[in-house]
Amino acid sequence: MRRGRLATMMLRLLFIAHFLITVSSKGFDKTAPYIIRPDFNKDGCKIQEEADCSKHLDSLQQHIINLLNAQRYSISSGLGEFKKVSFATNMLYLEGDPELINKAQTFVETCFQQPTLQGCVAPGETEQDGDLVIYEQIYPIDTLFFAEERIEALMKSDISKFPSRFVESYDPTLTDDKIQNFAKIAHARVWKVGCGFADFIIADFVDSKARARFKEVVVCFFGPPKLRKGEKLYMTGSGPCADCPRGTSCLTEGKFSGGLCRRQARKEHEQTIWKCDLKRYSDGCSVERKCAHHWTVNKTGGFKYVVVSGSCVTVSLFIKAIHVEQPSCFRFRYMKSGDLLLQTKVIAFVSVVDSHHGHSTDVGKRTDASEWTDVTLDISPHGNGKAIQVGVVVRSYPTSDGKQLIKVRDFEVVAGRCLQQPA
Repeated sequence: MRRGRLATMMLRLLFIAHFLITVSSKGFDKTAPYIIRPDFNKDGCKIQEEADCSKHLDSLQQHIINLLNAQRYSISSGLGEFKKVSFATNMLYLEGDPELINKAQTFVETCFQQPTLQGCVAPGETEQDGDLVIYEQIYPIDTLFFAEERIEALMKSDISKFPSRFVESYDPTLTDDKIQNFAKIAHARVWKVGCGFADFIIADFVDSKARARFKEVVVCFFGPPKLRKGEKLYMTGSGPCADCPRGTSCLTEGKFSGGLCRRQARKEHEQTIWKCDLKRYSDGCSVERKCAHHWTVNKTGGFKYVVVSGSCVTVSLFIKAIHVEQPSCFRFRYMKSGDLLLQTKVIAFVSVVDSHHGHSTDVGKRTDASEWTDVTLDISPHGNGKAIQVGVVVRSYPTSDGKQLIKVRDFEVVAGRCLQQPA
């Protein structure tokens, strides 16, 4: 029996020795991202250079999103360690977004050499629309675990110290990274996400066993809205899907998604009725000049802005006549900065062409719109050939001295009623 164990141990040592000799001869590039595997000599790869590695990376990125949805489902259903927190009744299913995936992967490959990733800004990034979670771990390069297993262990939530009050009121000042990551994963209202992954060689030899080490990094960017101080992470109740928002339906099965509220799919040609992309400044972006002479377009940032002070009303009405023959949604995003004592309203506006009648929605006097914030307005069908115009109104009140900078972007009208956002 002892001989058998000894033989097994010798084989294991020979495998590791062979592995170390092999990887030492590869001449690792410490500035390059890899995917490290136990059988690195055969299947390990350099992310930026090898086609097979790109396929493997795509698979890992989807695996990470699946793990996020599995955690959200567990929160909704009170499974495992999540029995300690209240059930979520309005948790949205996370969908991978190509733009966010690219953004996250760029972030990982750009920022990995920084002492900390928390304060890093990737090239071209000036403002962050949503939250992000970051996971980092150092392993010996002769690890016998595959990336999928390492990621699952790395992202496993530890909620033993999670304060129950956190569900009712988000506190961004808590410094525990695990608690912050859990809060962002548990944010019910987000539905878009993109994740990046990479392994980086950080030391050739670090101990008497002459083991090289690598750092594994997982980063996920969530789409808007971003968590705000005091916001409730999710609605609580008797079970999953009890409060699915309008425009979503409950997924009843699926290893990573059962019990989550998924946005109802629409065909692409039916979804977008009108869109204004300010980066390209398409035809749909033309506005009534008489109403918008105070507004300035920033094509690089893809937004338009106006500075208001005192008592002021300024309107940016798009010229494009839009035909809406079914319930639809006008939406855009805005951000405010400057003197927060100046009370300002940002209003979505819809008007029937050649008519003095219209309707609008008032998002209120928002003093917490330092991040991109959604504005949505349901549009009723307009038949008989009637068309509508859409726009944005900014109204300020002379309650104090000061100025505010208002930015707006991502204008579109889509088929279907607006996705209900819980308070």
